[in-house]
Amino acid sequence: MLKRLVRTFISSASATAGEFSDASVDMVFVDGESQYESVLQDIQIWSPKAARMIAIHRCSQPSVKRALEEAFGREPDLVVGDIAVFRK
Repeated sequence: MLKRLVRTFISSASATAGEFSDASVDMVFVDGESQYESVLQDIQIWSPKAARMIAIHRCSQPSVKRALEEAFGREPDLVVGDIAVFRK
């Protein structure tokens, strides 16, 4: 059943995001590079695709925190371990 609900992609955000229209998925989980520029780009590319929430891994790393602050301008709605979740 999970395979029907979850699709996993191992590729660059820009290469994969084009397969989805805006707000076409309920949730996006981003586990990419942890450099500031890469995180910010992943958020900018994937956030429009998520209708309900976006989750970002490695949220405790300073470069990731900085990108999250710039992209969302607020605290996450939920933090679980090293994952920040932002509701739309």
